[in-house]
Amino acid sequence: MAKELKTWIDEDVGPLKDRPLSWLSAEHFFREPVRPSYSNPDYFFSPADGVILYQEVVNPSDSIVDIKGKPYSLREALREPTRPA
Repeated sequence: MAKELKTWIDEDVGPLKDRPLSWLSAEHFFREPVRPSYSNPDYFFSPADGVILYQEVVNPSDSIVDIKGKPYSLREALREPTRPA
């Protein structure tokens, strides 16, 4: 859940202020936090700590992203063989 900046500093950052930088790097950069897994087809869940900016209905063969000028479809992204619709 989102916290106010002052609350975050007081509760989460303050207790760590005396730790060495090497500990902070190892503990907070290379971490594997436990994340809840959600599965509900009625909702979109953002991966990791991301934010969903928009949603759109696409066909499996429609381009969803361009990488270095090459369009990729959902089917290609999921490595699903092409099959009749």
